[in-house]
Amino acid sequence: MRLQLSLVAILASSLFASGCVFSTADVAVRRLNHQAEASGSPYRYRDQYIYGGWVVEKYRIIPPVPSPTPTDLKPTSASSQVQKDVLTNIASLQKDWGCDVAPLLLGVEPLGVTNNSTMESWFVKQGSGAIQYKVTMTPSADGGTDLIIEGP
Repeated sequence: MRLQLSLVAILASSLFASGCVFSTADVAVRRLNHQAEASGSPYRYRDQYIYGGWVVEKYRIIPPVPSPTPTDLKPTSASSQVQKDVLTNIASLQKDWGCDVAPLLLGVEPLGVTNNSTMESWFVKQGSGAIQYKVTMTPSADGGTDLIIEGP
């Protein structure tokens, strides 16, 4: 018994010394996922090391129920490149719930312009309906466009 405890202590020490320890984010993710599974939530969590720190990302594992497509949709004000970037990001979000179909923009509802940011509700085809994403586009200092995409 004493030998087993010594071996466990040596193994734990070597793992710790080699940097193989759980981050606080990893522990939080495990707890959040346990709670999400227990409650039947369609969301899960994962952690990533980005730019010198850990971040926790919430993502959806099953698709939301599509809503009927509004009949008065408008074209987006986004350039073709920004539209492509937004749809690429939406495809990444949808991939988490097993959707391999490229997203198709049906149209938008303009939400207005605030502090040089243009906000639109994008309606993306999903089955016989649509899924709504709130997209905020802000010109960036380097000449590009900063995007915030909020999904279901």
